[in-house]
Amino acid sequence: NGQCGPVHQRSAEITETCTAGAGSLVLELTTLSRLSGDPRFEEVAKRAFWSVWERRTTTGLVGSGIDAESGHWTSPYTGIGAGIDSFYEYAAKAYVLLSGAPIPSKDTRNLPTPTLSGRPPISEEHQTPESYLQVWEESHSAINHHLRRGKMFIHPHYIQADVFTGAARAFWFDSLSAFFPGLLAFTGDVEEAIESHLLLTAVWSRYSALPERWSASSGSIEGGLGWWGGRPEFIESTYHLFRATEDNWYLHVGEMILRDIKRRCWTKCGWTGIQDVRSGDRSDRMESFFLGETAKYLFLLFDQDHPLNKLDAPFVFSTEGHPLIIPRSKDPAPQQRKETVPQASNSATCPIPPTKHPFGISSTAARGDVYHAANLARMHQMPTHDTVESPLIEYSSDHPSISLSDIRSPSNYTYFPWTLPPELVPHNATCAKMTARPTFDITFPSHPSMVLGRGNLQRVMNGILVNSIGGLRLGMIQDVPFDIDGTPAGGDLYRIQAINNIAMGKDEKVYVAKDAAASVVNPLDPNFTRVRDMSMLDLVVDVGPDQTCARNVTSELFDQNEGSNLATDVVYTSPAHEDDRHAMSTMITAFNSLIEHVTALIQNNNPQPTDTGYFREYLPAITPTGPGAAPLPDVEEALGPDISGQPQGSLLWQSIYVADNNCRNRLPRHVVRKHQILVIKRGGCSFSQKLQNIPTVAPSKTSLQLVIVVSYDEAEAGLPSGWLVRPLLESQQVTPRGLSRHRPIPMVM
Repeated sequence: NGQCGPVHQRSAEITETCTAGAGSLVLELTTLSRLSGDPRFEEVAKRAFWSVWERRTTTGLVGSGIDAESGHWTSPYTGIGAGIDSFYEYAAKAYVLLSGAPIPSKDTRNLPTPTLSGRPPISEEHQTPESYLQVWEESHSAINHHLRRGKMFIHPHYIQADVFTGAARAFWFDSLSAFFPGLLAFTGDVEEAIESHLLLTAVWSRYSALPERWSASSGSIEGGLGWWGGRPEFIESTYHLFRATEDNWYLHVGEMILRDIKRRCWTKCGWTGIQDVRSGDRSDRMESFFLGETAKYLFLLFDQDHPLNKLDAPFVFSTEGHPLIIPRSKDPAPQQRKETVPQASNSATCPIPPTKHPFGISSTAARGDVYHAANLARMHQMPTHDTVESPLIEYSSDHPSISLSDIRSPSNYTYFPWTLPPELVPHNATCAKMTARPTFDITFPSHPSMVLGRGNLQRVMNGILVNSIGGLRLGMIQDVPFDIDGTPAGGDLYRIQAINNIAMGKDEKVYVAKDAAASVVNPLDPNFTRVRDMSMLDLVVDVGPDQTCARNVTSELFDQNEGSNLATDVVYTSPAHEDDRHAMSTMITAFNSLIEHVTALIQNNNPQPTDTGYFREYLPAITPTGPGAAPLPDVEEALGPDISGQPQGSLLWQSIYVADNNCRNRLPRHVVRKHQILVIKRGGCSFSQKLQNIPTVAPSKTSLQLVIVVSYDEAEAGLPSGWLVRPLLESQQVTPRGLSRHRPIPMVM
């Protein structure tokens, strides 16, 4: 009737993508660029990869989901499986595919399609194959530190964790994570690959398939996700491990997989998935990856003379099972490049296959922990089924490829490789002893009049602050190796894995307020004695938004000589002579390095902080020793940041004065009178001389309270990065006139 119809609002576009999807374009698009001569495909793929990696958290891990527009992690979970898997895979494989290949040309001006104008090109460092190897090595180290549970958990396996803290979040693994043993074998970490693959083999043996999710904690299928859609990852790992070890164990595993697939998935029209691995119910669906990957890896496992198994070239399989190689005839003209990544990272070589063991034909079957994985999979608790129905029975007479064992195969935990044939088992064979993880709880009593609430614990940026230990329960676990003077001590330390059922990451800290135990612990109790660390402390700094740009400080500071309107007033001294400008510049660089150290810790983590403009961070410092060392001021301890990085409470000292090394000239008296913190550069003279050039003033709340000396890594030669040596004040502090200082000045470095 001449009326416009209802306007349907389009739903907002979803900008979330998984990390694997964003970071798994390098292999295919790089190959396309090299074959077509158009470098833009490679450019955008590498840009996406590095954009994800640069947003990794302080744990060194990446999350499972990321917003493509904001760059924020959309999920706090991380692991090695769904949503993340092929990002790690492509980091390692990009190194192999690009090895020996020159960096592509950046000249895209004559290309017919729109270019990446307005965007800076990928750095030369990120174009090198060594940079991708470095990503894999750093990722592998973080995975082993935060996600891998070692032999003290019956058998090594991987869990799900919090991407920001590394704390355990779930104890299941999914079928997609079964690719990881193959990647480990591909990168030469064969021992870890064998251990990981053993558990997967045990779980497959138990269910005659690999469920979508299986919990190592409960020993059962997680959340009802019990289907197997024909995924190839477990078969892929079996193939790579056989190529790396030449151990017939993996041929037996492959045969077990093949028989189960034929028995449970075969139909007249194709190969179906299994809807429930426990009941055998099938889904009316055949996935494309079944032929593209699952069958392909099984074929390559048994066809050892296939050309791909004999190819001596830097080729890789994509995450979809496609073999990729860059023909050297298609490489662009070589370009001279600087080595921006240390070459030591690619010095490792793949180990030779292990020697055959007298136990039998398989070195894997002879391992002392071969049954540990079966124990963790609870295979010893499974009943024996005499018969298992199979759709192959009525077609067996017409299909010569189907054997009697294909039809009558019972549950596979009674079959090799788990219950070995008697002729392969010596009469006195035993497995290694299973190690149990030592754990215990420490519980503090609560006071009768105490009110327990959420305020007793506060989540801060790098741990948990305990405001009261009344009613506190600490879950302890012995799983952190400790060293003595850099030498392994042959034991483990206990760490706090949970506080009142709040999981803690391995690198998280537990802060206890000074008076937290006042109402619970008797000061005379010898079991709980508070000892103050007289050498190390933390400097608490509020960093404002303008201060994060301190690295761009120019000579205007010398002309203006004004304090910044930040959480702390920072004043730079003006040089008296033109010759001092260079020295002053180095001091500003020193202070900026301190600020950069703080701002480097500030990341766009989830949850996002409210826009207050300030972040609170800790900087480690060390006190001096010697006759001139003065005690630190007894001031109220500052709180750490909350979970979003926002400051809690105000800081006592507000004014900072930045000088040079303070060796040649005496500081003006008004500086000492009006500024509470003095920051000076290390070097140029002794620490005692630096303090001697500070004039004496009457003490007040606004006068000098603390001297901070800024040190550099190069000044600590022979020490690991970030370590400090205690400064030596070899003599009593004196005034600029040489008189004994009645009120020595506290100093830290």
